Amino acid sequence: MTKPFAEVFWGVKGRGSLVIDGVEMILPPEHIAIYLPGMVHEFTAIDEDWEMRWWTMDGPLTADIMTGMGLNPGVFEAGPAPIELFDQLEEAIRDPSPLGERRASALAFELLTLTHGLSTAAKHDALVNEILGYLTVHWAEHDLSVTSLAHRFHVHRSTLARRFQAALGTPPVDYIITMRIQNAMSLLQQTSNTVAEIAHQCGFSEPNYFARLFRNRTGYAPLEFRKQEH
Repeated sequence: MTKPFAEVFWGVKGRGSLVIDGVEMILPPEHIAIYLPGMVHEFTAIDEDWEMRWWTMDGPLTADIMTGMGLNPGVFEAGPAPIELFDQLEEAIRDPSPLGERRASALAFELLTLTHGLSTAAKHDALVNEILGYLTVHWAEHDLSVTSLAHRFHVHRSTLARRFQAALGTPPVDYIITMRIQNAMSLLQQTSNTVAEIAHQCGFSEPNYFARLFRNRTGYAPLEFRKQEH
């Protein structure tokens, strides 16, 4: 069926067949397959023991975000699936509270960012993996910065920034901002909290700065975005 959301499969064992843009592709272990919104999602097992993990993302900016990160439809080599992250995501999804929703959004975005960095040799950087795990929990803290991360992980600020950029293709500041904006988008859609409250919940001390940044990233002022149909 044609689906209105993006879907990412990560092969664990066995093989599956996926039809992407009319072309049949095989998803073996340690590979990912990507569908974008509006595409026909069609997949079947080849081996009886086919196992994979998957997640979906929706919203009006999903396709733009994924293609902007260089993530296009197809099957790509990925390495072992991060099972622990998928388990954490499932646990967060089962929590219907706003905190659970924010955590699920952060975990899904971490998976997306890991997918983005798969083609680089630096994806095996243990320091970057530790930082990503830390950001999953602490992304909304107001005192979070590249300097505070460098202090926590006992590395020079410029070294941290260079290794993060090499692994993920984006500076750590931009990564943190994107996580915060993504979660702000979710809060604007799912809650009646004021813009100032959402700015504070997402790690921004100044609501006006948050509003300017939100418009620059999405093309909408926060209240304009809330009025859109999602």
